[in-house]
Amino acid sequence: KHYSESFKKWTGQSVTEFITKTRITKAKRLMAKSNCKLKEIAHQTGYQDEFYFSRIFKKHTGCSPTSYMKKRRKKIAAYGRG
Repeated sequence: KHYSESFKKWTGQSVTEFITKTRITKAKRLMAKSNCKLKEIAHQTGYQDEFYFSRIFKKHTGCSPTSYMKKRRKKIAAYGRG
């Protein structure tokens, strides 16, 4: 409990919030740079259940992982991989 309170005091977010943000950031990178399936991305970011991962991703980004991947692919196709 002390660690959690200290962490929140110093970072402004809970340990759980920090871990979730870190996982979502990693998932976005994987979606942008690879052709992994959603299940693989969920597993690589620490989620055993791809459906739970999808709910958490949507909660934090405002769109589903599938929609996010489609948007990213359109941007990559339009602007190149630069």
